[in-house]
Amino acid sequence: MDGGARASEGSVLVVDDQEANVTLLADLLHVHGFAVERAASGEEALATIERHAPDIVLLDVMMPGLSGLDVCQRLRADPRHRALPIILVTSLDPEKERIRGLEAGADYYLAKGSFHDEALLDAVRDLIGESTE
Repeated sequence: MDGGARASEGSVLVVDDQEANVTLLADLLHVHGFAVERAASGEEALATIERHAPDIVLLDVMMPGLSGLDVCQRLRADPRHRALPIILVTSLDPEKERIRGLEAGADYYLAKGSFHDEALLDAVRDLIGESTE
């Protein structure tokens, strides 16, 4: 958990094998009132979710070991995490990857470099709101 993070907006797990990407997303979310946890791999993400399920997961697709798609499929296969909102974030071809991501069970898809901070924040808030209703 980021030190001093306020959880007024909810908790987010940011998963990416590139520390710079994790820091960028985590800092943005933290500034806007989200409690943020970080994971650098699919395996670490699954272990983190088992310890403390976040309100939402931002998940990179391309990672060594378990890919984001693998993690998404495992979460959807587990009744405890089936409804956990998942946003895939990737730099791969947006159209092809969006379809694969949705088939794996993701709720939303954002292409790295093509989203604005507000689009990300809106998607996170919308999905957290839907999961708590």
